[in-house]
Amino acid sequence: MGPLTDPQAEEKLRSLIKNTSTLTAKEGLLRQLRKKLLLHIAQEEKFTKLMFAETGDRLSIRVLSNIAQGFGASLAQDTGFSDGRYSEVMQLRPMKDFRAKEVAAYLRFSDVEYITLPTLTTMAPTQASIDRLTEAFVLGLQHSFPSTVSTICRTAAKICPAADMDQNSQDCCVMCEALLDTSVTGISALQSSNFSHHLTEQEPSALECMADSSCCKNSDKTCDSSSCVFSANDLSNELCYGCRLILREIDNIESLPVEILRLAQRRRNRHKMKNDIQEYLLDDE
Repeated sequence: MGPLTDPQAEEKLRSLIKNTSTLTAKEGLLRQLRKKLLLHIAQEEKFTKLMFAETGDRLSIRVLSNIAQGFGASLAQDTGFSDGRYSEVMQLRPMKDFRAKEVAAYLRFSDVEYITLPTLTTMAPTQASIDRLTEAFVLGLQHSFPSTVSTICRTAAKICPAADMDQNSQDCCVMCEALLDTSVTGISALQSSNFSHHLTEQEPSALECMADSSCCKNSDKTCDSSSCVFSANDLSNELCYGCRLILREIDNIESLPVEILRLAQRRRNRHKMKNDIQEYLLDDE
């Protein structure tokens, strides 16, 4: 598949959003895709820093919202001053200590022109999504207790990744690039969610081969190689807990960017190959 033209890409994005059932999942999906697009542009233009204008208000809302949506393991990277999970581009949030009202006052007094971009939940009811509900909760609490935003931000700044999560591991989520937090063996929310999903899921359908090589020789684009049989469950195994919850709300994952599907398939094949030759490998000791 060659590069998509603008109309094709727009139609594919519209199809992806349409096939996502909940507004919460749509917001999370768009946030991840937007970030991947910005990082891709930064890499293409050889930029080493990428700055986001997220204020303390927005980050405090993101803290609680991310925890509620299963992104707690990557909270330090998602809301901290710097995010170095992408080796080539450093993400920075230089305005994290400023309040939204402070920024608005500066723009007004300095006669700085600005634009306001509507989101999926603009003018939506409070309970339309988790992000919208969290925003109403935090801002309402901030109105009565002025230290709410700063307290949430200071608390989030003290959070660090779990000790058992290898920071140098190559097993990262193919969507958000966070370290995989799905290797939990005991009783947890992950195990409960997986069990519930297993009871209700239907037989996953295999996707068209996403391999870069011309291994598919059949006329119906199917592949004789078992390494090219790729399903939604295979993609889920390469996602963090939060992105898995988003994936479950997508009816047709073929609308996802092909780069994500190809990367997930390559990692799945690599893990499968490693398991096949595991008994022949020598231990480091």
